[in-house]
Amino acid sequence: MMFLRLANIFPMTINSVYTHYIVYAILNILIFYAGLIQAKAEVYRWKDPEGNYHYSDKFTPDEAPNDRHKIDPDGKRPDQYIPGEKTPDYFEREKRLKELRREQLNRLVEERAHDDSLMRTYRNEEEMKSALDGRLATVDGLIKVTLTNQERWEQQLRNLQAQAANLERHGQPVQKGLRDNIDATNRQIAAYREKVRNLELDKTNLITSFNADLARFRYLLNRRSNISQALFDWTEPVKHAQEEPIVSAIKCQTAEVCARIWSLAKSYLEQASNKQLVTENRRLMRTEAPVEDNDIAVIVIRVVGKDADTLFFDIRCRNSSIGDELCVSSKANDIRNGFEPFIRKGLGLAPK
Repeated sequence: MMFLRLANIFPMTINSVYTHYIVYAILNILIFYAGLIQAKAEVYRWKDPEGNYHYSDKFTPDEAPNDRHKIDPDGKRPDQYIPGEKTPDYFEREKRLKELRREQLNRLVEERAHDDSLMRTYRNEEEMKSALDGRLATVDGLIKVTLTNQERWEQQLRNLQAQAANLERHGQPVQKGLRDNIDATNRQIAAYREKVRNLELDKTNLITSFNADLARFRYLLNRRSNISQALFDWTEPVKHAQEEPIVSAIKCQTAEVCARIWSLAKSYLEQASNKQLVTENRRLMRTEAPVEDNDIAVIVIRVVGKDADTLFFDIRCRNSSIGDELCVSSKANDIRNGFEPFIRKGLGLAPK
């Protein structure tokens, strides 16, 4: 076909030897430049474990585990990301990240169910306060009944102790049955006192829970008028595929240490995101949803384990092409990678 097209250029001498030489020369030149274009297009950039960047048109077997980018030398096309060969460590981190994100989804589903329950149950703040007053009145009633029973058993104890004292004054031994009765009465009184303490704690928890629910109710009412916040669904799977799975998590084994880490995680969350903190409970903290292309929303969950709990930090970006790029950018990865060092520093531990 190429030959026929060239023949049209030289119609008067198509059968001459001279024309054949010209045609073959042009074909060789075209083949040569085609090879140059192909070679020119295959330029790769990758970073070695020491952080040094390399550029080459070849990739040796030793470099196979490294991720690389195929670069267009003319800059007309975006770089093409080509993942390196996956190592066992890569697959282990990828598996762990998926497990933690499943737990994250569970916490978010629980949050949504609680939100739905709040909005279905109450129409305004007055109804919430009325419900709290009713619950507190119920607990106060239980406390009053318990204290009455406790007072009755304390009177019985005083009578038993008086009998024992009277026997001792007359030089008579205190029978085993009486001693056992006194011990049993003391245990019953201790049980009533413990019950009163628990009921008082229940009242405190009710008030704390009410304050959290009231703040959440106000936020949800405001969210109804904020369409951009309402449209973002936190329970959707994370779509931003990281080139390298980063597991931002730290374990804690005691309630005291876990509480300190939770507090530090809140501090990191507030400095890592430009969004307001809107959810904070014992197992979930998160900011407002990302609504602008440059927004980075953050979330921390607590996963309760048999021997230790795990605190997992993650980020979310707006569901847009720019948001997708932001969530896999070096800025986002720096935020992910900074979580554990920040916590360790806050605990006074050496960096890993």
